[in-house]
Parts: sequence; C-alpha cells; structure tokens
Amino acid sequence: GGSFHYKYPEFMKASEKEHCPVCNQEPAPLGHIDIETNDKVWICGEYPGQGRLFGKMYVMPRKHCFHFEDMSPEDMTDFMNEVRRVGSALRKVTGAVKINYEMHSNSGAHLHIHLFPRYLDDEFPSAPIDYREKEPAPYESYEEFLWFVERMRKELGKTGAEVKK
Repeated sequence: GGSFHYKYPEFMKASEKEHCPVCNQEPAPLGHIDIETNDKVWICGEYPGQGRLFGKMYVMPRKHCFHFEDMSPEDMTDFMNEVRRVGSALRKVTGAVKINYEMHSNSGAHLHIHLFPRYLDDEFPSAPIDYREKEPAPYESYEEFLWFVERMRKELGKTGAEVKK
C-alpha cells in the first residue's frame, strides 16, 4: 500500500518541502496526467482511476503543505476555491449527480483532495467508495480517458486562473 503505515520514514522525509516529490517535480505516478497547472494548483486525472469511477481526479496546492490546518487562511481560500471550480467543471463534463471530496492525507505527503464523481448507477450506493478498486477501468479505452482530459481542460479554461505553461 501507498499509506504512510507501510513506509513511515520515507513518508516523513517526503513531508519536508526540500524532499517533496511534488515540489521537486518528480515524475507523476504511472497513469497520472496533468489536466491543468496554474499559479494556485495542479489538477490531475488518473487512469484507470481509483474506485472505477469515470472522471476521478485530484487537486493539489502549488504551495507545499503537509497538514491542512497549517495552511494560511488566504492559501486555504485560494485552494478551496480551485477545488470548487474543478468540482463544478467535473459535474458538467461527467453528468455526475454529486461529487465526493476526500482528503485522506495518509497516501501522499503533499496535501491533495480527491474528487470522486458519484452516479446513480455507481457500484457504491449508500456506501463509501472503495478506492482500491481500479479494474476494470471506467473508460472504454485510454483514448476515452484522454477525451475526458481534453473536455476537462476545455471546461476549466472557461473559468480558469492563469495557466502555467
């Protein structure tokens, strides 16, 4: 597992900005793709996607943060406004009934929030999402995942912050 429970020394080292894989621009895990990077956040999609939910993604603040409660009020406001913007775009692109916003904080030393679209016919009615479920992918193909990424980029572009190139 990716939890700190299994690799505590490495996790705690990565919690320091100078050793943070995100802040040091180390390659993202296999299957993760940047949807948008702006002056406030990274917005990322995953293939095949945790929970087998079409459109599962996550948002990370650009500024290093290990504990949510350590964010300044200004940074927290900026971050949550971006999460809200992404959630709105995600519902438009996927047609999801609701979005679950989840901050686990045990699987990555750089703070991030997962967005799980919820559908009337998803596999977890009145239950939490089993994020360990990844197969079969919710996409018919990798090309369909790339289609989703492009639709999100287009939708986010309508309301976006200044995008970093």
